Amino acid sequence: MKNTPQKIYLQLGLKEYQETCEDFKELNSSLISWCSDKIYEDDLEFISVNFIFARIKELIESKEKLKNNPMCSKAEYKAICKNINPLINELKNLIK
Repeated sequence: MKNTPQKIYLQLGLKEYQETCEDFKELNSSLISWCSDKIYEDDLEFISVNFIFARIKELIESKEKLKNNPMCSKAEYKAICKNINPLINELKNLIK
């Protein structure tokens, strides 16, 4: 599908209709809507798994380009990987 949003926000209707609800499973689903923009302070943000996979792929490809770049020393590569690897791991943990 084309033009899918990378993230969406669920509008739960907490302030207007469901302010006493404390469990997501108890929400009245007919009052929940979504938007690609944040509307209310209590909106829940959801990020597309496809976006996360694409970002992981970009970071790994960047590492490979640096590794194969003769202008990048081993020390520079290690320093950059020290920053990139935790980002990759953090993204992977989001999709477990």
